[in-house]
Amino acid sequence: MRDPDQSELDALTVNIELTLISIIQGVALYFLTENSHELIVGFDFAYWPYIVTGLLTIFSFWARSTLHILTVIRWPLDYLHTFFYFSIVFLESVTFTQIHRPAAWFFLHLAMGFFILLMFATHGRLVRNSDDAALPSEQILFEALKKDQMRNIFWLSPGYMLFNASCGCLILFYPEIFLVKGWQTLLGLLQLLGSLGYLAYSIQFFRRLSPLIRAHRAEQLRAF
Repeated sequence: MRDPDQSELDALTVNIELTLISIIQGVALYFLTENSHELIVGFDFAYWPYIVTGLLTIFSFWARSTLHILTVIRWPLDYLHTFFYFSIVFLESVTFTQIHRPAAWFFLHLAMGFFILLMFATHGRLVRNSDDAALPSEQILFEALKKDQMRNIFWLSPGYMLFNASCGCLILFYPEIFLVKGWQTLLGLLQLLGSLGYLAYSIQFFRRLSPLIRAHRAEQLRAF
């Protein structure tokens, strides 16, 4: 039997998280818009892949955050992972001011990837804290979440960091090729494809979890 007070506090925590995510990603979107509108209306196509990547970054962060909120967020509010939200949106905003400076853009994405890795580790701790799940649907849901956490911690986030570090170093050491001759656009396109792939992965993962989330919610209501 679920505690009614606990259920009310869980709902309050979820509302806080959803409001927070929407506001801080709105801040990031402002910085992206402010620093990209001249490149768009000026038809500076060399930097358009970076602009689209910035938009996909916002989409991915929002999608992953809402998925996390719908699965493991409950009372009490975990301040540590909330602080990571602020840290990442700070790096997002700074990164979006560097669209016209590809080396700084990639190195800032590297730093953002490091904080994303730490955030996934924090989320993994929240998932592990749910190992005492009593409901069958809850056990299946958390097992799927654990696999995704491990995939992000050991493969996707390190790969993201390695790619951005490599691109930043290439531009830094070979500016005549990537800046003078314009090959930075190719790196931007590769980053764009990677960002699009990760967003597609996140959406597909959410679709796969949706029946588990519904089943979990139904079992919770029956238990209540």
